[in-house]
Amino acid sequence: MSNPLLQKASIVFTPTAYGTSTLNSIKPAESLGSNLLTASWTTTGDWTFTDNGTTNATLNKSTTSTTDCRQASIGLVQNRKYRIEFVISVYTSGNLTVKFGGGSTISIDNEAVGRFSLDLDNDGNLDNFQFGNTFQGTIEQITLREITNADFNFNRNTSATRVNESGLIE
Repeated sequence: MSNPLLQKASIVFTPTAYGTSTLNSIKPAESLGSNLLTASWTTTGDWTFTDNGTTNATLNKSTTSTTDCRQASIGLVQNRKYRIEFVISVYTSGNLTVKFGGGSTISIDNEAVGRFSLDLDNDGNLDNFQFGNTFQGTIEQITLREITNADFNFNRNTSATRVNESGLIE
């Protein structure tokens, strides 16, 4: 037989959101949008582009001359966060830089092959992405995706209670 009180009562676990020198909360998982890069690379100098599909593009650079390879009008939005991921599959010499949006140029410590991931804020007003500098080698598996944090807003039309940092109900 069910207890009639259980049909009328609600049990709510209220996190205090406080701890010793910390604010405890649960943040939903980060998610990534679709790849913004296309098969439309503009290359200068000795860069060559091989279209193996959008996320399997291969960029080769055969000398250490200072040239670049870029994509423009890809849909970057100012003041949003993006993740750039790529693999340097062949490293011969030189230094690779990344220029993103209207922001400053970022040097990649790339004296070996490996997978690289950069989280960047688009604090500029340009809608482009480029690799450049004296890098000599091969870059592949390139993606540029918006980071969409799963934060949420909460609005309430009625009053409510919470447990404050002293353990008292407010």
